[in-house]
Amino acid sequence: LIVGACVKDKYDWDECHPRIFIQFDWSTVIKPDENVDVLITSADQDTIRMQIGPDGQEVRIEAKEYEFTGHTSTDSVLVEGRTVTVKKDAAGKYYQPDYFSGGSVTQEIIMTDEDQVVTIPMRRQMRPLIIRVLLSGTVVQNLSHVTGEISGIAMSRDINNGFVPVDNEPLHKAYITGSVKYDLTRQRDETSRIVYSDQKNLLGLDGSASQILMLTPYYNSGNSNTIEIEVTSKMLGFHTQNVDEPWVLEFTLNLIGELETSIVNWQGDYFSNIIAYSN
Repeated sequence: LIVGACVKDKYDWDECHPRIFIQFDWSTVIKPDENVDVLITSADQDTIRMQIGPDGQEVRIEAKEYEFTGHTSTDSVLVEGRTVTVKKDAAGKYYQPDYFSGGSVTQEIIMTDEDQVVTIPMRRQMRPLIIRVLLSGTVVQNLSHVTGEISGIAMSRDINNGFVPVDNEPLHKAYITGSVKYDLTRQRDETSRIVYSDQKNLLGLDGSASQILMLTPYYNSGNSNTIEIEVTSKMLGFHTQNVDEPWVLEFTLNLIGELETSIVNWQGDYFSNIIAYSN
């Protein structure tokens, strides 16, 4: 792809390969110190991988249309072309995505004496979701722990549908959809209230699915009961609003009895003054 197929009696690199400069748009994320992995794919599926410094680099390639995809380093997510997918461990359990940024752009490179610039839009590709539960009711003192599981989560999607998406649309269909489990631990918040809270990193939401949260209080007696909450409407800004902050779902549960739980109130929003302190 870099050498190309320009045949001359005397090889002329400049004449056969246009000069381009690949740069990155860091306007929505912090520019890293390390190199960026870049995959350049032509319309006929010729590909080349390279590492480019965060300030960009001049390269020489043949004149044709390419898809330029770049991303910072990540151990828990596989990047193949424009597709990002959360990796699994040996037992088949999804890892938590680590922080990385990336994006993709399609551009035609032409033969010209003028310099050409390719700008790859870099976007945040992971966001934490915090689930917090406050408790009231007659059997709070019998509580052992609380678990949760939220469905409708993207396990694989287009790299351009990160935080904030390139097209600024709030939701997109995921390629693979899954669920994420929470183990809420006992903490104290800023007003010394007892809360149960846990945080997981998410690759995003599946915009074609509902987000359903199952919360299960467990008691010292061995009893438990599960309450189901559709949280889709409270997650609409997950990909677009204040993406540098965690998103928080907070619930107040009334533990009426060890086999009955009701929701007093709940909210979903980006992290603001909702803070939990370890007990």
